[in-house]
Amino acid sequence: MNRLSLFLKSTIVSLILFSFLSCGNSESEKCSEVERYLDKQENDSAINLFKTINYSELYDDDSKNTYALLRTRVDYLEGYEQESDTIINQCLKHFISKNDNKKIAECYYHLAVYNYDQGQVKKAFWSICKADYHAEQTNDIALKHKITEILLDWYNTAEEYSSALSYGKKNLYLSTLAGDKNWLAYAYSMMATTYHGLGQMKKSEEFLNKSLEYLNSVPRKEQAQFYVSLGSAIIDSDPAKARVYFSKAIKANKDASAYSGLAILEYQDGHLDASEEYLRKALDTDDKSTRMFVYSNMLSMYSSKCDYKKALECSMNINKLQAERYKEQKDESLTLVQKQFTSEIEHQRFKQRLSEGFFFVLIFILLVIAIYIYLHFKNERWKKNSLENLVMLNVYKEKLNKLKEKGSQSETPVLEEKKIQEKINTIQKRQSKILYNGQILYQDILDGKNTLTWNKRDYENFMEYYKVVDLPFVTQLQTEYDHLSPRYQFFLVMKNMGKSEEEIQDIMVISSGTIRTIKSRVKTCKIE
Repeated sequence: MNRLSLFLKSTIVSLILFSFLSCGNSESEKCSEVERYLDKQENDSAINLFKTINYSELYDDDSKNTYALLRTRVDYLEGYEQESDTIINQCLKHFISKNDNKKIAECYYHLAVYNYDQGQVKKAFWSICKADYHAEQTNDIALKHKITEILLDWYNTAEEYSSALSYGKKNLYLSTLAGDKNWLAYAYSMMATTYHGLGQMKKSEEFLNKSLEYLNSVPRKEQAQFYVSLGSAIIDSDPAKARVYFSKAIKANKDASAYSGLAILEYQDGHLDASEEYLRKALDTDDKSTRMFVYSNMLSMYSSKCDYKKALECSMNINKLQAERYKEQKDESLTLVQKQFTSEIEHQRFKQRLSEGFFFVLIFILLVIAIYIYLHFKNERWKKNSLENLVMLNVYKEKLNKLKEKGSQSETPVLEEKKIQEKINTIQKRQSKILYNGQILYQDILDGKNTLTWNKRDYENFMEYYKVVDLPFVTQLQTEYDHLSPRYQFFLVMKNMGKSEEEIQDIMVISSGTIRTIKSRVKTCKIE
């Protein structure tokens, strides 16, 4: 009887353990299946399956990190912006330790996207180049393609068309190699944009026409977006053809962006009523980004018509949409999965490496503090020198004037006058260099160039010169704001110069999300 009881207990324990382990394996297998769906671009299947995975039943680090990476990929497909790079960096560390080039490349890809959205363009390009390097160590054409395609898109956006061309050719090669007509459609379209930027209009038109040959392979919903992209690319150079593309987009899916494009064309032709009608049709969408874009255009139109009541309504709607979007992103960042991942994985790693990591963290913090103090000191010294130059310039000029006044009454030593004049010339030469550099940067902005390569000193020189252009406004910035960085001052100057947020995005090479962040931080610096 005792033996039978012992046997039954052992059997029950074994069944429980088997059930426990099989659940974990089941969830891990689901992660692998989601990966396969994503790699085959079966996105709907991947998203639906991913939502069934129970994170609490993933027990090993590899499964948890794989799940976290999949979460990032799925969020990206659904249009959610990453709020932090903490999770993706943790995944990156894990997969580097496993020497998994495919997942390392995926991590760097999404890290690059995050950095780019934050306006950290150089950091983004560094990450995407690393993604490209690790992708080349694999045989995954789809991975190589999406990395190459985003590099092409970024170079086109930055108007670095010479660099874009090499990635465009590589993108076209990978699309041809895969035999994917959908890829080919976009590859030819993006190459058309590149050639247009290089001024090779015949080539651009040739590639645009080539892309249309593969358009039937693009899903109908995407065709609308495709026609919108084509129309947008030629809206300035060939408005009539752009109108045709926008009309086709509306037939394909009644795309809100297509209505926006037609509204812009009507506005350019001076048909304000028709433009307003199209803009109102464009508002019939759930996409908040599109609605914000439409309201921005309506705001500009009503302002030009001096209809300030409607302009105010548009402005209020824009603020409301921004608040809703912020709340959605905030709610998304507080999900259970992110809490579990951050508290579980990070805490485990921290405990394991506490003894060896503490020293390096301390050194890093001290180094960061030292760099900050050095840069702060250097910046303050530069400001102090500029101020001293101005003060000394006034003092020397005053001395020189007094000497000249005395010279009319009595003999004045010519040598002393000469020395003072030399000192004035030296100071003016130093100040002139700052103003000269600032003037060049100011002219670059007027000529339609961007700040992609600017550093902090460039922003400071620009602001010094802008005092010459609009001293009252710069004085207002200095009195109404506390500790406002030169970059944020530049943002306010752009608004003062009448630039729209879309134009500021192009000038500062930043995303709409970064614009919202800058506006929020500028607001916190305002002296109440």
